[in-house]
Amino acid sequence: MSDFVLRETRYAVSGDINIAYQTMGDGPVDLILIPGVVSHVEFLHEIPGYTAFLRHLSTFARVVTFDK
Repeated sequence: MSDFVLRETRYAVSGDINIAYQTMGDGPVDLILIPGVVSHVEFLHEIPGYTAFLRHLSTFARVVTFDK
């Protein structure tokens, strides 16, 4: 997985709030992952297996993760 480059974190504006999100893949299906109580799109990649899981999903879908 050393050839995998982590996607850039982008921000969507909703009123006075900025929502951080990342997208991976470009498949025909949009898959939106809703995080649990605590979320941080960049920190979650520190959890073993998380990035590999997203990478697998991105082989057939566009995966969107975001901070709540």
